Amino acid sequence: MNFSKWLHQSLIIKGMNQATLAKKIKVHRSVVCNWVGGKHLPEPRRLLVLADILQLDNQETIDMLQSIINSLQETKC
Repeated sequence: MNFSKWLHQSLIIKGMNQATLAKKIKVHRSVVCNWVGGKHLPEPRRLLVLADILQLDNQETIDMLQSIINSLQETKC
């Protein structure tokens, strides 16, 4: 699974919308929209903040990182 699909599913599971995540992570709503839309990936410095806001456990954090790796591999092909 790539990051955009992972994030979309995570927001649904956590009952959070893109605007709320954007406020909590202190980015413009369009930034989160671009992540969910697959246009961009979050900066590395935002990953731990994202994990904290979404209250990810260790396995969920690993899944998030794997989804980023998958997205990067998709762009190389």
